Amino acid sequence: MRALAIVLLCLAVTWNYGSVEALRCIQCQSTNTTCETPILECNNGTADVSLELLKILKPDLATKEKGDKFRCFEVDVKKDENLVYIKGCIYDDVDVCTGETKEGAQEYCHRCTDDVCNGASALAINISLLLGLVLALRTYSKW
Repeated sequence: MRALAIVLLCLAVTWNYGSVEALRCIQCQSTNTTCETPILECNNGTADVSLELLKILKPDLATKEKGDKFRCFEVDVKKDENLVYIKGCIYDDVDVCTGETKEGAQEYCHRCTDDVCNGASALAINISLLLGLVLALRTYSKW
């Protein structure tokens, strides 16, 4: 049983770190706090869409050379009595949190590099790694 637990734990770790996936971000604009879909893969296309939208909101937004690294973001802007949530994928070099907004006032801004980290519940638990750890603990302790 002990050997099986070690093998399963090693497989879980290898499986989780051996596969590289693209960053995924929530991509939406809404006055609703539950702006949580769609979740799209970050690439040049989704980053370009967000960049064009943000340039309307922040005309002086500094953009450097576009690369192949991305971040998720959330910018909340208060206009009149409404709070508008803008979430998406942006190029790593673009700092969406700087600069003045054309209309309204920026209330919140966040950039991050984990999957779906621009959502309300950005905490993600890797189930296979957790199960491997529990199995290993159970094997080595009197649980």
